[in-house]
Amino acid sequence: MPTRSEAPDLPDRGRRAWFIAAVAVAAVLLGANFRLLDGSAGPKWDGDDFFAPYFTLVADHARAGRLLLWDPWTSGGAPDFADPQLGTFSPLTVFVGAIVGGSEAGFRAYWMLLWLTGPLGFVVLARHLGAPAWGAAVVALGFAFSGFYTGHAEHTSLLYPIAGLPFVLWRLDVALASGRRRPAVEAGALWGLSALGAYPLLAVLNAVFAALWAFGRWACPDSDGARPSLGTVARVMAVGGATGVLVLAPPYVGLLRETRGYSDRVGPLPREVAVESNALHPGALATAASPYLSVLQLPRPNRGLWTPTDVSTASVYLGATVTALAGLALAARPAARWRWWLVGVGLAVLVYALGRHLPLRGWLYDLLPATRYFRHPGFVRVYAMVAASILALLATRDLEAAIRDPAAPIWGRFVATAAAAAVLAGVAYAAVVARVADPGPTPRLATLHLALVWPGLVAVAAWLWLTARTPLLPVLVGGLALVDAALTLSLAAPTVYETGRPRRVWALLDAERSPRLDLTPHGLRRELRPPRWIGGQPTNKNLPLKLATLENFVALANRFHRELAGRPVLAGMATGAERLWYAREVATTAPTDAAFAAFVARSEAIGAPVLVVHPPPAMARIADVQPGAAGPDGEAAAVARLGGAERVGAEVRRYTPDRLELAVRCPGPGWLLVTDRWAPGWQATVNGAPAEVWGGDFVFRAVRVEAGSNEVRFTYRPVGWPALVIVSWGTLLAVGAIAGIAAGRPRGGVGNATA
Repeated sequence: MPTRSEAPDLPDRGRRAWFIAAVAVAAVLLGANFRLLDGSAGPKWDGDDFFAPYFTLVADHARAGRLLLWDPWTSGGAPDFADPQLGTFSPLTVFVGAIVGGSEAGFRAYWMLLWLTGPLGFVVLARHLGAPAWGAAVVALGFAFSGFYTGHAEHTSLLYPIAGLPFVLWRLDVALASGRRRPAVEAGALWGLSALGAYPLLAVLNAVFAALWAFGRWACPDSDGARPSLGTVARVMAVGGATGVLVLAPPYVGLLRETRGYSDRVGPLPREVAVESNALHPGALATAASPYLSVLQLPRPNRGLWTPTDVSTASVYLGATVTALAGLALAARPAARWRWWLVGVGLAVLVYALGRHLPLRGWLYDLLPATRYFRHPGFVRVYAMVAASILALLATRDLEAAIRDPAAPIWGRFVATAAAAAVLAGVAYAAVVARVADPGPTPRLATLHLALVWPGLVAVAAWLWLTARTPLLPVLVGGLALVDAALTLSLAAPTVYETGRPRRVWALLDAERSPRLDLTPHGLRRELRPPRWIGGQPTNKNLPLKLATLENFVALANRFHRELAGRPVLAGMATGAERLWYAREVATTAPTDAAFAAFVARSEAIGAPVLVVHPPPAMARIADVQPGAAGPDGEAAAVARLGGAERVGAEVRRYTPDRLELAVRCPGPGWLLVTDRWAPGWQATVNGAPAEVWGGDFVFRAVRVEAGSNEVRFTYRPVGWPALVIVSWGTLLAVGAIAGIAAGRPRGGVGNATA
């Protein structure tokens, strides 16, 4: 809620200026990524192996008029809807998938849409905060080509929540300024939408950042400005939070409920993992000087640089102009408490991101149990970059107000701030370059970039100050930001996209791609891994082919499944065309490591799998079983006495992602092991009667069968389906309709602060 001193009345440049700013940002971003647009480059690393294949699956379901619940092609089956980062219940992801289809080109279109939405959100937020259109374009360009986007280009699940954050802050700030309920509901709906395709950590932190924004508006107003009451803050956050929870519920309820027993990665993380895994190394803060410094981690001689920070997470570059403007926001108005609040939030975020190097992350792990579920502290650095970008917007507002007054003190402060930033950048760059053994792929271009953008900004600021030609500020600063953006993507290209073998692989995949979701014609056929020509490491590129595999690259990992897939006797039980097993004699155990070790030893000793079954309540507690747990006495001994299970054939009558119908003939009463993965949402009938679905051999499904013919039907119906999706999408539809109606009504004199 800008106050009079924080949001001075600025000349209204009209809608045309804002339209031009938005178009300019879009044109620069898309133009710089022309290789992605023309198909000569494509996704890299996780984008190539994980996010692109899953998008094709979501899109194929969307075109078939379905939502993706269960994926039978990956890791022996997976509850994909319960992994929020896949966007299976995001209307944005689903609708884009339905439009562009399940090709790799469709994924690139979706990827570019996410990349573009965040910077355009800053244009919208800038207008609300009273910044000029040129300032919005400059800051949006800096954010669009920041180290967050160039580092995490491979991670659409990180781009997705940040794309929505500026819009959340806009509507939240309107709600705080006006005290009205509708913008609070809109902010909550946007937050919920931003969580539906998000890495869960960022979905939570979007809400935390919004809460800190709201509290700061109450706690840190300017002396002559109004502020929301604490009650207004509480009401806005309660209304927005409740709305957001309704929207985001479907995948997160699934994450809490449906992964219990499927994955052992859903429990609290060990302290060292939560605090240290991919934390930001203090030395990586030097990347604020140049986007090239993070790329220096890639050459093999430099691999020890900033360990354990991954190359995707190392960069905090925001552009020379945005960085200097963020400092100017403080130099121009050193008494503005709101600005210092943003600085404090940004510094706290960086302290958290540094993991074990400072104590904050460890303290939060110890004091707040909810934080024990999150790894990758370095990911959160983006919120410090958001705070710095907002400060830069405020600085452009100050500069715009002073354009007609060349004698204003801000011009000299602009020179001093730019000069100080340039000196620090030069020192940081030189220190890192002197440390590495390999200068990287484009050292000359990196030096040219450094020499252009930092001294160039000092020169622009000094020339404006000395010549009093301050009306040229938008053109000169905007041009410098454009040069910075273009060179940044050239320097950071090694972390953004791939132009080599993966491009050829995707060309083959697109040529062989199958949109068919019915597995019935292929029966139970499953391979151990995707074909060798796709790649030598675990990947999910079998998904465009609709080729069922046992071992893939997944987030919802399970140590028993991982071990099973690596042992030929056990992997063989779950691959091939005949992978159903019958046993009269079974052992009933909890899914413990001791029982699993006995299962492995006995199966490998006799050269055939034995059948161990687990009651559903015990399966659901798999994440609570600590690795190495012994389990109840006698269970391992019971497993060690088992005879081998018997392979049985079956007629596959129907096999779709959410249903499996079999006709099986068994030699006697006993147990049938179906080597598709177990999850709580699976229900079964045997000969028309309901049958409880037990865990089998630690990761699969088992049901009791009778002697002779058995008609077995499995149906996947997770908790809340489809009611939660109806509520979620219905809420978004209602909020959007009401907002559209309100936007069409004539408005009175509502300024930027409350619009």
